[in-house]
Amino acid sequence: MRWFALISFILGVILVGSVGCSRSEPPPTPDAETSRSADLPSQTTVVATGAGLPQVVAGINAGALNAAGISATVITRDDIPDAVAALERDVADLLIAPIGRLADVVSVNDSESTSASASPTTQPEASNLDETLANLDPALSAQDLTLLAPAQAIDGLVFAVTQARSDSEDLRSLSDLANFSQEQMVQLGAGPGCDSRPSCLPTLVDGYAVEIAGVTEAKADKVPALVGDRRVTVGQVQSTDPDIDGLRLAVLQDDRIVSAPQNLVPLISDSVNVPEVADVINQVQEAITTEDLRDFTAALERGNDPYQVADSWVTTRLSS
Repeated sequence: MRWFALISFILGVILVGSVGCSRSEPPPTPDAETSRSADLPSQTTVVATGAGLPQVVAGINAGALNAAGISATVITRDDIPDAVAALERDVADLLIAPIGRLADVVSVNDSESTSASASPTTQPEASNLDETLANLDPALSAQDLTLLAPAQAIDGLVFAVTQARSDSEDLRSLSDLANFSQEQMVQLGAGPGCDSRPSCLPTLVDGYAVEIAGVTEAKADKVPALVGDRRVTVGQVQSTDPDIDGLRLAVLQDDRIVSAPQNLVPLISDSVNVPEVADVINQVQEAITTEDLRDFTAALERGNDPYQVADSWVTTRLSS
């Protein structure tokens, strides 16, 4: 009996173990690394178009890539033409720049192949954002470069009045300013060369028929104060100038889309343009705002390091 009981116990253990091993288990969750594209670049180089704010923007994109596990570094070139050349020579992989200024560079480079006398001022200006993007595509494709989705953030020259004047006179757009000028001619404040610069006086006079009493010229960084002190009616200011917020200025909408767009847009080499990289860059472009650019400029003016400013933004705005 004892032997029979022992044998029965052993057989029972074996049977239970066999049933347990035969159960269907759910498939393991794919490892994040193994599910990535096989073409994921080992290194992505982001190029900044100068010191200061461009370094912050480049640092943000590199930081976002690094946070996503995609190795990225930043290099700096003197300006947008040098940065575009770095992409064309495969020295860099990614550039974020205002679309209008990028269009000038690409347009000139494309024209120089057939005309040595080409210059930015002689190129036809496409002011609509979609039109500008479409016009750039052929020239960029030939260089194995691609434009990703533009940001709402703008880095360019805009026209502004005081918030108080905007509210009291119902000035929201340049068309509103044109209507206002029929009753009261406006004094314009701007940097040197406004009379001949297409984006300055010609935009107001030819594009909107604004009645101008005169132009008060000053250094570009002094123009917001001219507006804030009401020494001029309207001023052409840099959209990233923190004085727009500090002096409570209101930016007027270019409602007829006369000026070239200056939205930040990523230009990426096709060699690194895989979904994992593009998704991160598009996430940054969707999140960054013109107000952020003003905050960055203010932080730089306080002596903060550009890459520390970038790291702080990535940590606070892209963490999830």
